[in-house]
Amino acid sequence: STFAIGRSGLRLVDRQPSHGVRPVSITISDDLVYVVNAGGASASADAADNIAGFRLSRSGRLQAISDSTRPLSAVNSGPAQVSFNPEGDVLLVTEKTTHTLTTFSVGQDGRVISQQSTPSSGEVPFGFNFAGRAKVFVANASGSVSSYFIDETATPLVLADAVPANATAVCWLVANKAKGHAVELVGKESVEG
Repeated sequence: STFAIGRSGLRLVDRQPSHGVRPVSITISDDLVYVVNAGGASASADAADNIAGFRLSRSGRLQAISDSTRPLSAVNSGPAQVSFNPEGDVLLVTEKTTHTLTTFSVGQDGRVISQQSTPSSGEVPFGFNFAGRAKVFVANASGSVSSYFIDETATPLVLADAVPANATAVCWLVANKAKGHAVELVGKESVEG
């Protein structure tokens, strides 16, 4: 769903099918929108976890991009978050059940060019935040934070391997770009990385 923001609040502009079951996260880069669907737990072949792309018009309408729906690494991968890198040419999805990071290279037409899945350095990768074009910090719900460098082939290369966060159920974090290297756990202690 898209909403217009006005003085009196929000107004629904458009609603479109997510091209999957149970959308759990959405990301936008300019007019390109991608959603990740986590319906694989329903055990239906049509409900496999996936991503799907849309174009967002100036009026706030969504138009599905043909041939943009792609499966994740497994039918029931347990996706947590999808996000573009700052340039908008790579999508990253964290998969809790498979302990995997799945990356997609995205072309100028908004369609996926390539896809790969890489084992996470920490168990149960959940929320993440990019710090610059190629560096990403991932909160692992098992109680750690990992950092990766996304290379030119969209492969996540480990920079810091599952640094303990001194907290349990670490789900979200924010990269503090002003400090350059600090990661702040939402509602938890800070971790240097």
